Amino acid sequence: MAIGFLNIVEATQTNFLRAAHSPDLVEFDFFPGTELIAPTIWPSFWSTNSVLNYNGSSDYTILDLPVGVVLHVSMAYTASNRTMVTSIVTNGTSIGAVHTVKLSSSFTDFRVGSFAIESYNDAGQNPQYGGSLLAHGSIDNILITLPPPPVQNLTGSFASNQWEVTFVSRTNWLYTLARTTDFQSWTDVSSSANGTGTNLTLIDTNATTALTFYRVRAERLE
Repeated sequence: MAIGFLNIVEATQTNFLRAAHSPDLVEFDFFPGTELIAPTIWPSFWSTNSVLNYNGSSDYTILDLPVGVVLHVSMAYTASNRTMVTSIVTNGTSIGAVHTVKLSSSFTDFRVGSFAIESYNDAGQNPQYGGSLLAHGSIDNILITLPPPPVQNLTGSFASNQWEVTFVSRTNWLYTLARTTDFQSWTDVSSSANGTGTNLTLIDTNATTALTFYRVRAERLE
């Protein structure tokens, strides 16, 4: 049973197999008990090159999910320390501690953009392990909290024959103003500036009279 984030373009490819080729996933996974494994909860990350994040047995938790009760699952990922914290409660009481998962030093990156309640088949699954899971239930009250975008409240105008944009920036981001006339190639027209957490202004000091389009490129700093 899986709930989480995926890359919708990759997940809809014909070669996407959860057991073999499944790039860019961030999931809450539950594996019911079988003859070979105990019931397991595993908040998992799959990288862009389809490699499972793995530090050892501390990544997963041997814990069964109770049935017939409402469960509240909470997952919080913090990018600064590359850590996922998961909790599961019913009627305000934890069903048991779930191990915190940290991205390993060898983990590359993940790129997800869609929330999904996944229904995988067992294609590609090792036959000695359990495959498809038939489950009946409901999922409700989904809340997704994301950090604010790096560019907010953007406005643009001419001032002394120069085009300038002003927006609310964020710290730990680098901003550059770029322009194009054909949307095929972009030219940087301002110096790069570090975000301040407040208003930031970028100026094209050599604005042209031709039909021109602008964008602000935002790059996250490590």
